[in-house]
Amino acid sequence: MNQVGRLLVIPDPASLTRSKVEHIIITKTQPREYYPAEDQVLDLGITVGCAEAIKCLELHCKLVKGSTSREVLEVFYQEVGIRLIA
Repeated sequence: MNQVGRLLVIPDPASLTRSKVEHIIITKTQPREYYPAEDQVLDLGITVGCAEAIKCLELHCKLVKGSTSREVLEVFYQEVGIRLIA
């Protein structure tokens, strides 16, 4: 297969991390987890989706931490934080 003329677009790490975390939260969080039925007790513990998202964030931060300078790492943390809040 000829690859001439094709452009490979690689997303920036912060966007990739945000996308993975969003996917985890959407697929692992049950529909009534934050709004239970009236006859059920509201459990304010950590959800499965939240725990998995935190694991994903920790893994991505460790990967970046081991391969870049402190300044770049701080920018990465800021970008991930901003994109998760937005």
